[in-house]
Amino acid sequence: MSLFKLIVAEIRHRLVACLVATFVVAGVVFCLAATFASLRAFDAETDARLFALQHDTDQRMQSLENKIRKTMKGLGFNIHIYPASQNISKVYEQGYATETMPESYVDKLAQTDLLTVNHLLPRLSQRLVWKEQQRTIILIGIKGQVPISHKSPKKPIMEPVEKGHVVLGYELYHSTGLKVGDRVTLNGYTFTISKTHPQRGTLDDITAWIPLQTAQEMLHKPNQINAILALGCNCTTVDRLGEIRQEIQAILPEVQVIEVESKALARAETRNRVARDAKKALDALVETRAAARAERTRFTRILLPLVVIAGFIGIAALSFLNTRVREGELGTLRALGFSTWKIAGLVLGRALIIGCVGSLLGISLAWLLTPSMIGARPTNDFFIKIALAAPLLTLASAWLPAFDAMQRDPINALRHD
Repeated sequence: MSLFKLIVAEIRHRLVACLVATFVVAGVVFCLAATFASLRAFDAETDARLFALQHDTDQRMQSLENKIRKTMKGLGFNIHIYPASQNISKVYEQGYATETMPESYVDKLAQTDLLTVNHLLPRLSQRLVWKEQQRTIILIGIKGQVPISHKSPKKPIMEPVEKGHVVLGYELYHSTGLKVGDRVTLNGYTFTISKTHPQRGTLDDITAWIPLQTAQEMLHKPNQINAILALGCNCTTVDRLGEIRQEIQAILPEVQVIEVESKALARAETRNRVARDAKKALDALVETRAAARAERTRFTRILLPLVVIAGFIGIAALSFLNTRVREGELGTLRALGFSTWKIAGLVLGRALIIGCVGSLLGISLAWLLTPSMIGARPTNDFFIKIALAAPLLTLASAWLPAFDAMQRDPINALRHD
């Protein structure tokens, strides 16, 4: 009879003992699979929580960014650039600068890599008498915002005034009965009223806005402006204004920079505070989950060796018991001429079949049950490794019983039969 047939016959004869050994192997495989599936499920849950928190943070930041843009657009420009020779107290007193600078300054700024400001707008302002209406006004000449060369185009805060048109402050149209669409003459120049401003309670109520080039002609200041308006960066550094000044004055040393609106900075600080809080929340979650992951990993490193050792001892004990019970049978086989290596092959072959069947059973149970029990399956690589490792474990645990069977004298084995 061949060795394989002997192994199959022995398994059928002692089916209960073989099933017990097979279930031991399957239990070890399932425990290992469940442990690794638990770690994988934990990692998946962590990734999902981080993704959800990041998504929520991104939505909040986007909403806040939109509010900041709307607020800043309503507030207007918060950075004003004036000629270095300008007395700022005169600006506060009259509402505009009395000194001028070349219009080319704004182009020089726009062609550099500005980081701290956006939305450059040149302006020329002056108080004068509107002769046709016999009243004092502030004439303001503007043109379209000059784009910064290295930045993507941005929606303008202030729309330019088209050639031949004028925008009037509240007092200038309210007291005269003028309305949008009317044609007016301003110191010899004819304009169409394209827009009117609501009452603001400031000097803006007596302003007339016209194209920059037309204002330069009227005021006899060709290619001159007296201010460049800009929107400061959305940052909250220790010396925010100092950084803006340093960057601009490195390009235009002949100017001075002031900030005229604190609300924009407050909105920027709110936005950055939300960003910092969100980052702290993310960091705290990562730290907490990392600590929990490390604790699970430590537990796994303790549990897995214990499970493997227990399985090794269990298989070895069952193999020893099997060889003891079969002592007379093994003695008979030796007396019939079976070599010691065939005896060892009988014991090891039985263990190998038990290991393969038990591994397959444990893998099948893990594949079917871990998704519902734990929430994840181990990786395919794990299944391949455990399918190879489990039979090797049973072979290793059966080696000592096989060696013991090889060393027994058949005469002593048959003496008791």
